[in-house]
Amino acid sequence: MRNRRFHRSFIILNPHDSGYSLYEGKEPAGYVKLEIRNNLGKMLLYIQDMKPAVSREAIYDVVLISSKQEIEPVKLTSIQLPDSGRGEYEITFDPENVAESKYKIGDYHALAVVERQLNNRGVFRYPLVGYSDKKVKMDWSNQVS
Repeated sequence: MRNRRFHRSFIILNPHDSGYSLYEGKEPAGYVKLEIRNNLGKMLLYIQDMKPAVSREAIYDVVLISSKQEIEPVKLTSIQLPDSGRGEYEITFDPENVAESKYKIGDYHALAVVERQLNNRGVFRYPLVGYSDKKVKMDWSNQVS
């Protein structure tokens, strides 16, 4: 019974870079429901009103980022939105060693849906960004590499 642990939190995803709206006048949005139960982490990612990445040209990566410079961003998974602009994704992870980074989930302070160009390495844009705490603010210009 001592190893039983439960945590649930939500991260609201807001638009960061423009140009990802599926519909005129309606910005993309989403949220992440984060749960840790018995040392197993699960994220349920919901996205709506975001245009799909152009097939074979770009893909969306789901990335965790720390406000501590010594902690590198970690990619959790890549996703492709359907033509409807709505998607639900389940991502599992080890909360004590996220994506084999040797860092705990509490060491990360933001989650971003990052557009990665497949034919041009190093070019990233941030359609959706969310923070674990309202007090956290980050410069996104060079966070993901």
